Amino acid sequence: MFKLNPISNSVKLLALSVAAVSTLPNTAFAQESEADADVERIQVTGTRILREGVVAPAPITVLGEDTIKASGATNLGELLNSLPALGNTYSMSSSTSYIGTVGGSFLDLRRLGADRTLVLVDGKRHVASSAGSARVDINTIPTEWIKSVEVITGGASAVYGADAVTGVVNFILKETIEGVHFTAQKSKADDSGFSDYKYAFSAGGEFDNGKGNAAISLEVAGQNSITQADRGISQYATLDNPENNEPEAGMHDGNPDRIRVGNAGLHLYSPNGRFVIGDTPYIFLEDGTFRKQNLGTLSDDYYCVGNCDREDGSQESEYQPKYKRITFNSKLNYELHENVLLYFQGKYSKTDGFRRGTSSFTSAQEISIDNAFMNADLVELMAQNGIDTITVKRSHTDMGLRSEENVAQTTRFVSGLKGALFEDWDYDVSAVWGQTTSARKNYNNLIKARYANAVDAVIDPNTGRAVCRQSLDPKQASNPNVKNCVAANVMGNGRLSQDSRDWFMTTSLFEGKTTQTVYSASVANGALFELPAGDVGFAVGAEYRKETASSGYDDRVATGETFLTAIAPLSGQFDVTEAFTEFSIPVLADLPGVDLMTLDLAARYSDYSTIGSATTWKAGIDWAIYEDLRARYTLAKAVRAPNIDELYSPLGGNFAWVKDPCDKRYIANGTNLDLRKANCQALGVPADYQDSRSGNIPYKSGGNPNVGAETSTSTTIGFVYTPSFLDGFSTTVDYWYFEIDDVISSVTVEKLAQYCVDSPSGIQNKYCSQITRDASSGMITSAVSRVQNLAKKEAEGIDFEFAYQFEAFSGEVNTRFLGTYLMERADYPFQEDLSEKDQKISELGDPRWQGSLKTSYMVEDLTVNWNIQYVGGQYTNDREALSANPDAISPHKVGSVAYHDVQVRYQFTDEFETYVGIDNLLDKDAPWGLNGAGVDNAIYDNIGRKFYAGLSYSF
Repeated sequence: MFKLNPISNSVKLLALSVAAVSTLPNTAFAQESEADADVERIQVTGTRILREGVVAPAPITVLGEDTIKASGATNLGELLNSLPALGNTYSMSSSTSYIGTVGGSFLDLRRLGADRTLVLVDGKRHVASSAGSARVDINTIPTEWIKSVEVITGGASAVYGADAVTGVVNFILKETIEGVHFTAQKSKADDSGFSDYKYAFSAGGEFDNGKGNAAISLEVAGQNSITQADRGISQYATLDNPENNEPEAGMHDGNPDRIRVGNAGLHLYSPNGRFVIGDTPYIFLEDGTFRKQNLGTLSDDYYCVGNCDREDGSQESEYQPKYKRITFNSKLNYELHENVLLYFQGKYSKTDGFRRGTSSFTSAQEISIDNAFMNADLVELMAQNGIDTITVKRSHTDMGLRSEENVAQTTRFVSGLKGALFEDWDYDVSAVWGQTTSARKNYNNLIKARYANAVDAVIDPNTGRAVCRQSLDPKQASNPNVKNCVAANVMGNGRLSQDSRDWFMTTSLFEGKTTQTVYSASVANGALFELPAGDVGFAVGAEYRKETASSGYDDRVATGETFLTAIAPLSGQFDVTEAFTEFSIPVLADLPGVDLMTLDLAARYSDYSTIGSATTWKAGIDWAIYEDLRARYTLAKAVRAPNIDELYSPLGGNFAWVKDPCDKRYIANGTNLDLRKANCQALGVPADYQDSRSGNIPYKSGGNPNVGAETSTSTTIGFVYTPSFLDGFSTTVDYWYFEIDDVISSVTVEKLAQYCVDSPSGIQNKYCSQITRDASSGMITSAVSRVQNLAKKEAEGIDFEFAYQFEAFSGEVNTRFLGTYLMERADYPFQEDLSEKDQKISELGDPRWQGSLKTSYMVEDLTVNWNIQYVGGQYTNDREALSANPDAISPHKVGSVAYHDVQVRYQFTDEFETYVGIDNLLDKDAPWGLNGAGVDNAIYDNIGRKFYAGLSYSF
C-alpha cells in the first residue's frame, strides 16, 4: 500500500495525466441502418450523444438492479448514501435535525450541498421535494423499475444544467415492463422495537401487436421510530474539566479543557423547574416543595454526571423517525411509426413522516413571591434573601414533546416523442410537469405570551381562587392572550392542569407547494461527418424551465408568538431559457500509444429571470491508449443561480446553541489567539468574560434578494484498466477537484461569531455586522444569518474502484470495491484573505478514508452477498480549534468503523425467490460519544443489528 498522506505535488501532476470511467450502457431507442445493425448505439449519463460501444465522458459509478436487491434496503436513499461519494447530509437519521424533511432522502455529492447535486430520472429533471430548494426526495422513485443508477462526478452542468455543480445522479428505468411482479420485505432490529417494511407490486405488458408497452406499479414502505432510550445507550455530555489548571487562554498544561463523559445530562433545565438564590441552585419537587439541587461529583454550568438532578433526554433523542410512503407509477411506450416513439410517465407519491423533538423550555421565567402556587417555605427563603422574584429555568416535559408530522405529496408527468431521423439523427422532445405539496403539523407548540400570563398566577381576592394576574386588569379583558386565561402551576413536574395546558399550547399548521415545468428538445448525431480518426458526434438542444414555490405557517408562527418562533411565509419563482450543444471529435487514431483520442466539448447558455445570463462549458479528452487502458481528462465550469429559498425566504426566528469565541474558556480555540483577543477587545468584550447562560441565543435567518450567482471549476482525471490477461478484472482510479467561488450559503451563528473575531481585517466585516452584543457585558444577544456569497469552497480527492469476476468452488464470485481518499475539503470565509480557511478533512462527516467492498457468490440457485462498509477515523470537534489548542477537548477523535451486512437469496423456481439478511452483523454501535443521528453523526449506523426477510414472485 502506497502512502497518500501527504501527497506531493509530483503525485498530483502524475494524476493529471490519467482519467477514468466505468459505466453500464443504457440501450436507447434509435432506428439503425442495415449496415450498422450489428453495432449497439448507446447513451450514458454525462452526454446526449449516442455512441458506439461503452464510452462515457466522465467518471461514472453504476449501481445495477442486482446491487439494489442485494442491499436489502427499503429506501433508496440509505443505499446511495453508503457510496463514498455521497454524504449523509439528508438521510433518515439526519432528518430528525431538519424541519420538513422527515421521511425523505436527499442526495449530497461530496458533501458540497444537496442543491448542487442534480437528480434525473431517465435524463429528465424531477420536481423538488422541499419548497424553494432543488432537493429531490429519491425515495419516491419506483425501485421495482430501476435498471441502474448512474452517479457522475463533475463536468455535467453544460450537459444538464446549473444544478449539476458537483455532479448528476441519474435513475435509469427499464424501457419495458413485462408480466406481474410482487415483492415483500420486513425487518426487525435486534435490541429495540425498530422495524421497517416494503411491499411492491408491478404489472405490465405489450399491446397492439407489440407496438406498445404499458405498466403500473404500487409501492408501500415505512418504518417506526427509534430513540436513544430504545437502544439503551448512555447520554453523553461535554463538561469543563475540573483538573484543567491553565491560568489563562493560550496555555496548555496537558490536561484537556473539556471532557466528554457518559451517563450525563443537562441540569440547567429541570423538568421540575430550577432556580438559583445567591449561588445555590434549587429544584422543585413534584409536590411543589423544593430542595438544593444535587449536582453529583462532576458538573459544570450546564451538565452533571451520574446520580445527579438532571434531565433525561434519552426519550427526546430520536435516532430514526417514523414514516409511511405510498407511491404509484405508470408508464407507456407506443411506437407511432418505426421512427417515432411516444412515451409517458406518471407518478403520485405520498409520504407521511413523524418525528419527535425535545420539549419546549423556558430559560428565564420570573415567578413572584405572591404567586398563587408558591410554597410557604420558599416565600420565607426569598424573604430572608431580600428578593421578591425567582427566575425559573424549566424543560416542559409535562406539556408533551414537540413533534412534527409532515405529509408530502408529489405528482409528476413526463411525455414526449423520441426516435430517429434520416438514419443518423436522433431526437427527443419532451414536457415535464411536477408538483410537491406539503402539509405539516407541529404539535405541542407553546404560545409564549399566554404561557407567561398563565404562570403569573395570583389569588383572586374576591373568590380565593388562583387566576392569571392580568385577568384582574379590566383593560386586558379583550386581549386574546388574557381572555379566558387559566392559571398554571409549573413549580414541580406534573402539577400542570389540562385546562391550563390547553390554554397556552397549540398545534401549528404549515402548507407548502413547489411546481416545476420543463420543455426541452434535442437532436443528436453520432456520425455527423467523418474525420481521419473517426466520426464526429454532435448534439444540440434547447430547454425552458419554470420553478415556483410558496410556503407558510399559520399567523401565530409567522408573527413569532410561539416557541417555534417567527417563520415568515415564502413566495417566489424564476424561469430560465437555455440552449446547449455538445461535440465529440476524434482527433487521433491507430498510432503507437493512441488507439483513439477523442475531444469532448459541451457548452450551455442560460438566461435566468433572476441573475441574467450565464455560460457553462466542459472540455474533455478521452484517450484509448491501447485495448486494455483508457485515460480521460475533463475540465468544466459551472454557474449556479440562487434558488427560490436562497433569494426570497423572509427572516424567521430560531435559537442556536453557541460557544462564544470571546468566552475565556474558548478564546484560545482560534487559529490566531492574539488576533482573536484583539478583535474581542475591539467589540467591547471584557477579558474575563464567561457566558453564564444556557448558550441558546435567539437569531433570525433567511434569504437575500441581493445574493449573486456562484461559479465553479472542476477537474476529473484518471484511468480505467481492464487487462486482457486477467479476464473479469477492471480497475479505475479517478482524481477530482472542485473549486466553488462566491459560494451561496448561510452561516451558523457560532460560525458567524468565530469568523467575526478571526477576520484578519478586524471587526469591520460582514460577519460582525450580523452579531449583536450587550454593550456592558459583551454577551451575544442576537444574530442575523442571511444567505450570502462567501469566498469559496474546495474539495479534492481520489476515487478507487476495483472489480473482479471469476469462477470458484463450482460457482461465480463477483467482488467490487469503491473507495474515496479525501485530500482537501475546506471553506474559505474571507474574500479579502484566502489564506484563512476552515478545514473540514477528517472532521465528523468528512472522513479522509471511506470505502465499501461488495462480494457475491452464486452457485446454481443460491446467492450469498456480503458487504463491508468502512468509515475512517474522524475528529469530533473543529480541527482548527484543536490545532490552536491541543487541550481543547478529550477525546477529540474516534477510530475507524466497519459494518458488515450479509444476505442469502434462493431461487426456488423461475417465478419465486426468497431471501434473508442481517445488516450490521456484528452489532457495531456508533463510536463512543456519538449517536449516528444528526447532520454529521448520520455517517454511522444507529439501529444496530437488524434482521430481515423477503420474497418475490413473478408470473
